[in-house]
Amino acid sequence: MNVKIKFTFLIVITLIMSSLVFTSFKKQQKDEPWIQKQLLEPADLAKTLNNPQAKQPYIYCIGPGAIIKASIDIGDAKDKKNLNKLEQQLSKLPKDADM
Repeated sequence: MNVKIKFTFLIVITLIMSSLVFTSFKKQQKDEPWIQKQLLEPADLAKTLNNPQAKQPYIYCIGPGAIIKASIDIGDAKDKKNLNKLEQQLSKLPKDADM
């Protein structure tokens, strides 16, 4: 997986995590560079995470905040070892992983 795809994936995951925290995200959506199909409403993510039969998304926690259910805890991204851990985890993703 090339760096551009990894970076895009990281941005998408960060965006999803931010939308869980900030309820005003939808109001700001018009200023975002993402297209609609790249976004996921918090309620939809919660519904997927709570359904054991649903295909589960890849979620990486990269900050000091609370851990998201079923996520992979990377740790604070400002630490080099955690960035290496993130890179290692992303390299394990299948080439056809949903992003």
